[in-house]
Amino acid sequence: MLVFWTCLYILNKLFNLKKRGWEIEPGILLIKTRKFNRIIDRIARKAPNLWKKIWNVGIGAGIIGMVLIVGFLTYNFIMLLSPSAAEINAVLPLIPGVTVGGETLLQIIIPLIIIMVSHELAHGIAARIDKIKLKSSGFLMFLVLFGAFVEVDEKQLQKKSAKSQMRVFSAGSFANLMVGFFTFTIFINANIFLSPFYSSTPSGVLIQDVSLGPTMGYLSPGSVIRAINETPILDTNWLTLYMWNTKPNQTLRIITDSPLETMILQLYPVKTWVYNYYFGQPLPIEIFPKNSSNNILPNRDEVIKNNRGALGVSISNHYPADGFLGFMVSWLGPIFYFSIIKTISWVFILSLGVALFNLMPIPLFDGDKLWVTLVNKLTKTQKDMTNNSDDLNSKNNNKKRKYTKADIIINIVRIYSIFLFLGSIFITVLNMITGNFDLSVFLG
Repeated sequence: MLVFWTCLYILNKLFNLKKRGWEIEPGILLIKTRKFNRIIDRIARKAPNLWKKIWNVGIGAGIIGMVLIVGFLTYNFIMLLSPSAAEINAVLPLIPGVTVGGETLLQIIIPLIIIMVSHELAHGIAARIDKIKLKSSGFLMFLVLFGAFVEVDEKQLQKKSAKSQMRVFSAGSFANLMVGFFTFTIFINANIFLSPFYSSTPSGVLIQDVSLGPTMGYLSPGSVIRAINETPILDTNWLTLYMWNTKPNQTLRIITDSPLETMILQLYPVKTWVYNYYFGQPLPIEIFPKNSSNNILPNRDEVIKNNRGALGVSISNHYPADGFLGFMVSWLGPIFYFSIIKTISWVFILSLGVALFNLMPIPLFDGDKLWVTLVNKLTKTQKDMTNNSDDLNSKNNNKKRKYTKADIIINIVRIYSIFLFLGSIFITVLNMITGNFDLSVFLG
């Protein structure tokens, strides 16, 4: 990353990138353009009344979302402090290379682009239907974080009614919610939407990933299990039922289509244990002592008697390329279907997460601007939202002034939300350091 910023700085000095709309500061990159503005204008002009109705609904959705995310974080914070806290309660920002590993980062690049474009496009459309000028739009990067932006004319925005302002502030998150709802609909009806490309009937079991276990070196991501010991394996239910009746150290003959490859291997014990020690992966039977008295590793005969066999793989149903457009995806291999489904699921998860967290009443978030405008409207307080929301340490705030009822309400909720957010991150990191949380599966 240091090399990237160094090269960028050198290129800026050599070619004066500022003339091309590139603004480069230490650790900060802004690429501004007005071409995207023209696209936003054309979209906004198509059906301004319809867009206005949509963003009016967005105001209500934004307020409800704000209440939900603060309520959720309150409950989750209490859970993090309880003895029953688990990985599902973890709260961490997505920071490439820090909280998100390489494999996961590659999976979420396309979903993040979809989310950023839809978010900023919505802000732009909401601004233009109320005749608010767009100064620029483009791409931004801060150290290892990246995103998109639409820069509206703040002076024009402040002259608009509170309702117009709230339409602009809530539009981005509402667009993310709509994208999330749309992708969730596709996800639960994937067989229907992908039927022109893939069969709707599973044919075998697709190997998504191979962990440490008996299949390491034999199976690989993209392999398709067709049969085990002459028993056809038509889908994951068939495989689960077959494996339920296996025992550790049992020998299996697995037939795959790579191409019609046959392998013989011995099963490891399944990885979930009722003993004092937890194994993250299946282990060879030889690891377990013949006579155990230390109450850590169970007796080998006991393991074979009371446990099931494990392959040590992640699986899903295999849907072969079929339909009148099947030829377009057949050459991409069996794993491509799973990649599509995973991308759709990431779009849904991240859209929902970005929408709700962006609605938190914390300075710099859209939720804070929505919150400030809402409180000022309800208390009939006329105030410059920008100074109140973003410039807490500005010169205007250095002047002594009397705090209004709106200020008190706004700042109490802000402080509480910041406490919840940062406190949840702190407790999560603490649990990771002490080994109570293992987020490697999520962070990749």
